Amino acid sequence: MKIILSEYSSGFSDYSYLLCNELACDSEITNLVYLSDENNPYMGQINDRVCKIKLFSAFKADKAHKKGSIRWALNRYITSVRNCKRRNRFV
Repeated sequence: MKIILSEYSSGFSDYSYLLCNELACDSEITNLVYLSDENNPYMGQINDRVCKIKLFSAFKADKAHKKGSIRWALNRYITSVRNCKRRNRFV
C-alpha cells in the first residue's frame, strides 16, 4: 500500500509526525510519503522509512508584512499554487 500525507502549512505537525512514525511500522505499507513545509520542526524526528519532501513556506518568503494584509494573502496564494504544482509533479 502507498500513502501520501500532504500538509501545506505544518499546522498539524505536532500530530502528523507521530502518525507517520506509526504508519512506517506497518509492514503492509510499502511507500509512505510526507509532504510538509520548510518550517516543520519535526522533519528530523520522522522514521527513516518515510520519504520526506519539503514544500515552500509562505512565511519564510514574506516576514515583512502583517498577517491579513493584501501582500500577505497574495504570498500565501502564490505559495499554495507552487506547493500544489510540486505535489502534482511528485504524484
